[in-house]
Amino acid sequence: MDNIWAGKSVMIVDDMIKVRRNLEALYKSLGLKVVGMASDGVEALELLESVKPDLISVDIIMPKMDGIEFFRTVQTCFSGKGYKPKYLFISYLASEPQVIEAYKEEIPEHLFVPKYFNKELLIERLDLIFGSTTALPTDAVPEATPEV
Repeated sequence: MDNIWAGKSVMIVDDMIKVRRNLEALYKSLGLKVVGMASDGVEALELLESVKPDLISVDIIMPKMDGIEFFRTVQTCFSGKGYKPKYLFISYLASEPQVIEAYKEEIPEHLFVPKYFNKELLIERLDLIFGSTTALPTDAVPEATPEV
């Protein structure tokens, strides 16, 4: 069965090369096209104009420009220009309730994914992000296993 997000493009933004490579392999195994990778928000902004991915997979804690600042910058720079990417915030901070609470007005909770997660959780979140009607409820999260 094809997923609604199969074939969509993704850009990975994370300061850890091992995490970028692991995410690249995982996204490709799920049928997404990795169109770019960056090590921080500044590098990602430079790349964004040329690749315009459907999804941006971004860490929160990074040098030069963190993931939240990057998100806000993209929202501002591309507002009204017809480009509105989807996001996943894959970060160690994504499992911290105070982080989710701090950003709840601008970033929905289901866009935060802890860095150590299982493939099923990623599939669930992709379904939610891209609007699949087969998505699990957000409280039905399988137990995590370290894959990334």
